[in-house]
Amino acid sequence: MKFLILLLFSLLSCVGYAQDILTIHGYAPKLKDGTLIYLEPIYPRRFSDQQTKETEEIRKNGSFVVKNGMFRSKMKVRNGEMFTISMNRGKSEWLCLSPGKIVIRIPDTSLLKIEIDSNKTALEYKFYNNSKSKIYRDFTEAKQNWITSMATRDIPLINKKKQLYDSLKTIVVGHSMIESRKWILEHPGSFINASLLYNNQKSMADAEVKKMFLSFPKSVKNNRYGDDLQYMVDSLLIGAYAPNFIQSDSSGRLVSLKSFKGKYVFIDFWASWCIPCRAENPHVVMAMNKFSSKNFTTISISLDSKKEAWVHAIKQDGLNWTQLSDLKEFKNEVAVKYNISSIPDNFLVDPDGRIIGKKLDGQQLLKLLDQLIK
Repeated sequence: MKFLILLLFSLLSCVGYAQDILTIHGYAPKLKDGTLIYLEPIYPRRFSDQQTKETEEIRKNGSFVVKNGMFRSKMKVRNGEMFTISMNRGKSEWLCLSPGKIVIRIPDTSLLKIEIDSNKTALEYKFYNNSKSKIYRDFTEAKQNWITSMATRDIPLINKKKQLYDSLKTIVVGHSMIESRKWILEHPGSFINASLLYNNQKSMADAEVKKMFLSFPKSVKNNRYGDDLQYMVDSLLIGAYAPNFIQSDSSGRLVSLKSFKGKYVFIDFWASWCIPCRAENPHVVMAMNKFSSKNFTTISISLDSKKEAWVHAIKQDGLNWTQLSDLKEFKNEVAVKYNISSIPDNFLVDPDGRIIGKKLDGQQLLKLLDQLIK
C-alpha cells in the first residue's frame, strides 16, 4: 500500500510538472545551420533585474540553434507568459505563450512572415493584435519617425514629429483601453488577459483594475503579470497599505516610511533633470508651508544619478523636507517597489498608511489636503 501511495504521488508530480512544459517545434528551411534564435522573457517593471539576468544568459548562447532547417526545444512556462523572438539580435516579434505545444515557421530569412500554430494562447494574442485598427500602425511609424528625426538636430522638424507622435499616442491609449476591456469581457478565460490588464492599468481607475483582476479565474492569473497585478492590488492601488521602504537621505541617514506613521505623507518621485517635476515643486512647497504643522509631510524620492545635481536642485527649488535617493535613476529601489515608470509620479498616504491619492498634480494635492486637514 505504501508503495502504491508513493507511486501515485510520483505520477501526480510528473503530471503537474508536465502541465508547465511547452514543446517547441520550429521550421526554418532558408536559415543556415548554426543560426541562433533568441526567445527572451518579458517581465513586468518590478522584476526588471530578473529579466536582465535571464536575458544576458540567453544572449550568450541563444535559445535555439537551427540545424537542417529546424529547431526543437522544451521549456517551462506558465499560462500567458510574454516573450520576444528574434534572430541575430535583429527585429523581434512578441509572443504570448502557455504550456502545451507550439509550431513556429520562419519561411524566409527574417521574421517578417513568421507563422505560429498549435498554441491557443499564442494564436489569441496574434489575433488580438492583428485586429487592432490602422491607428496603431500609424502610431508606431510616427514614433520611429520622431526618434529618427532627432539625429538631424533640426528642432522644428523634431517638434513636428513629436507633436504627431503625442497626438497619436493619446488616441492609441484610449483605443487600447477600450479594446482590452472588450476582449477581457468577451474572453474571460483567455490567458492573455493578465498582460492586457497590466499594460492598460495606468489608464484605468484603480477600482476598475481591482474589480477586473479579482474576476479573473486562478488559471488566468498564473503568470508574471498576474503576480505583479496581485502585488498592485495588495500594495499600490487606492485603499492598499503603502509598501514600507528604507533609503538614505542626502546626508547618508537612513529614513523609513514607517517612521512617519500617524501623518499624511506625500511620496513624490522626481529628478533634477525632469522639467515637469521641477514645475510641480512650487506647489509642493506651498503644500508644505500650509500643512506641515498640521500632520502633513513630504518624502521626495529622486531618480537622479549624480548627487551634485540632486542636491543643487533641492537647494535651488527650496525643498526643505525629507529627500531620499540611491542615485540609481529608474532602478531606484523605491521606484521599482512602487512601479514607477515615468516621472513626476506620486502617492498620498493617510496616517494609517493607506494610499488615498495617486498621480496628483499640485492643485489637486492642495485641494485634497484642504478637504482632509482642517
